[in-house]
Amino acid sequence: MKTNQLKLILKSVIVVGSLISSSCSQPQGGVLNYKPVELSKHKLPPTKAENMSKRYIKDMEMLFAQSDSLAYYKEHNAKLLAALENKLSLKEIQALKEPIIIKPRKPKFELAVSDWFSVDQLLTYIDSSIEKVENSGGKVDGFRVYIGVFPKKGQGEKDNFLTTFITPTGTMGDEKQEGNMVPLSLPFNAVPSDITAVDPLEYGSDGNPPSANYPQ
Repeated sequence: MKTNQLKLILKSVIVVGSLISSSCSQPQGGVLNYKPVELSKHKLPPTKAENMSKRYIKDMEMLFAQSDSLAYYKEHNAKLLAALENKLSLKEIQALKEPIIIKPRKPKFELAVSDWFSVDQLLTYIDSSIEKVENSGGKVDGFRVYIGVFPKKGQGEKDNFLTTFITPTGTMGDEKQEGNMVPLSLPFNAVPSDITAVDPLEYGSDGNPPSANYPQ
């Protein structure tokens, strides 16, 4: 009887010990299960983030203005050359040399400074991306954020808007994918490859207004 009790106690200790060992070996990270990393060197003070956001808007608007000015002068120069070739009168040529008033043109695309994704959207995309890649024998090592501009007509509700989209990076295992493949054991400074077998995520909501800077 005592032998059976000792065996039962021993088995209980082994089971509890294995559970504790298993839980300790699992990476922990707050409410999610992940391996925590040091982020302090990658964080921005809010004031610096605000200045960076404002500078981006200012520089983009300046680029728009410079592009408009260049286009205007090219057109004006073309008209002046055509006038000279057609041997217009001195009075007509002089009129083309009068001070130019540049009228602002419509930007080539709408400036959207930020995109917003809900927690559910991001976690669903991260989870589904990792699941698809791991099912192929591959591995997701991160996610890359791109900046792009939507086509002008008929391809979504953000036509002609600047936007961002997200794509997983890593390797796809045995399945083939477009683009370059890199070994899973990357050097420290190597750039991971985009996994094109997983569709990038977009269609978050823009700022209000779209060109609003940080913080909103």
